[in-house]
Amino acid sequence: MKRENARDGVCFLCGRDGTEDPLDFHHIFGGNAADRKKCERYGLKVRLCHGRCHIFGPEAAHNCAETTECTRCGRKVWWTEREWKRFKQENDVKARSILLCPDCGCGVTLYPRGRLRNGNALDEYRQVVLLRAIDGALRAVALGVWKHHGRWESDDAECCVKAAYYFAQGKCQKWRREWAWSEEEQKYTPRLVAQKTMTEPFAKCDSWMCRRIGDYAIHGVDQIAASPLRYCAAEQFFKLDGDDPRENTEGLLTYLGLWTRYPRIEQLAKAGCEKIIDDAIQGSMNSRALNWRAKTMPAFFGVDKPTVKRLLAGGIGQKELEALELVRHGSVTPEEALTICGRIGDKNERRRCDAALREVGESVLVLARYLEKHQHKNARLWLDYIDAAKRLRYDLARRDVAFPKDLQGAHDAAVAAIRYEENAAARKAYEKRYKKLKKKYSFSAMGLCIVVPEDDRQIINEGKTLHHCVGGYAERHMSGAATILFLRKEKTPHRSYITIEMCGKQGNDIRQIHGYGNEQKAGKKLASPQERHGAFIDLWLAWLKNGSKRDKSGRPVLPVKGEKTA
Repeated sequence: MKRENARDGVCFLCGRDGTEDPLDFHHIFGGNAADRKKCERYGLKVRLCHGRCHIFGPEAAHNCAETTECTRCGRKVWWTEREWKRFKQENDVKARSILLCPDCGCGVTLYPRGRLRNGNALDEYRQVVLLRAIDGALRAVALGVWKHHGRWESDDAECCVKAAYYFAQGKCQKWRREWAWSEEEQKYTPRLVAQKTMTEPFAKCDSWMCRRIGDYAIHGVDQIAASPLRYCAAEQFFKLDGDDPRENTEGLLTYLGLWTRYPRIEQLAKAGCEKIIDDAIQGSMNSRALNWRAKTMPAFFGVDKPTVKRLLAGGIGQKELEALELVRHGSVTPEEALTICGRIGDKNERRRCDAALREVGESVLVLARYLEKHQHKNARLWLDYIDAAKRLRYDLARRDVAFPKDLQGAHDAAVAAIRYEENAAARKAYEKRYKKLKKKYSFSAMGLCIVVPEDDRQIINEGKTLHHCVGGYAERHMSGAATILFLRKEKTPHRSYITIEMCGKQGNDIRQIHGYGNEQKAGKKLASPQERHGAFIDLWLAWLKNGSKRDKSGRPVLPVKGEKTA
């Protein structure tokens, strides 16, 4: 703040004139630059003694009390501004930091009092399920509980019944809270309505209105052991009584309902089949792979006892479930089914494979073994190849065509052939330009020659061979937006050597000319094409600027020294 030794002013607090202690301007609403600017604008500032009333005194403005209050026990602690700043720095205190109350020892969340206004933000919401064994059955009540702090002094919490459940041997029922019109009261009132399906009491939602909805706390877990559901293994599956609980208890009530209808759940929970149970809780029973009405585990999985032991030992995931589905509805062994699902696990992918294999005349097992032999993780590459082969009218009845030794190479060749067919119109249009370019630029001398690319594939291959970016110019060259030429050795005109891009109004100037890796190899700089073949390049450019003259046999007519060029 600006310090002023004002003789005509007095301290707002003590009335001293500032002769012994200089006067400062103190902004009434401080804290940030915006508030201080407003104080300057509207004159909301006072004069205070620098040491006694402003900074250092026991009742100075900068030593005013900061208050912290625990909403659980009501403990209030007063801090000076310096003490509070030191405490925040030492403990890294920020908004919504969790601290321990020195009186009750409860963990509390720190909120700035100025932003709470009437205290509506100081509230808690919990989702609770109460379990109780009554009259040979297990009953459950789902409650939404609110606890408000700040504005209300009462310690009572508000609760609302969300749903009710009844579990017995072979029977379960759910009632959900719904609003219905009451003729007597002439308003909508809540009531419990019986539901046909067994679902969770609290809905999942990611919107801002339901951001707190999700897991729920269980009270009365010991009541399960005192009910007919004592053997449901819920405590083991959800690890309710262990040191390492599951991430949440969501699904417990659905699990209890499943056990009343399918007691097989108990064996699955003890065997560690979490995938099967989680799918059932989410509503997927995997009925094509599993027989829930079976009385034995081999009949449940549809395989023999040794296979069941191997499955349980290795763990049952999505791949194993799909393999079991194949065993039940196909004529394959469990080992063959695992091989198929290991390579073609996705159901949509398998449907595409079945359609393609019908045209090929082979089984899905043959395809799976083929992919396994060639170390392909999935069948996507093979499916893309078959689609391309059908468009090119390949004979897929031949085994060597349907299952090539080099799948990647066959796929790339087929895709390139399709692209070539798709660009037939562009190539037809390029034929006229190709003749003009060849007539103008084709040249040979000194054991070197200039070659005009026949199509875009040659330009792409040029870039791959020489490790530079000329492949990106292929479409521009075909359309006439750029002119790409090849400098080759006369003995090997089909071998990539140097690439040239022409420019200028007449196309007689070189924009760029590069060899392998743009004259970079293993971090070393190579000699430029001009350094290696400068004489040839100068001769060729002189011939171009002279009008690309040729004799009757089509050979270039070299310009005579001293002859003017166009």
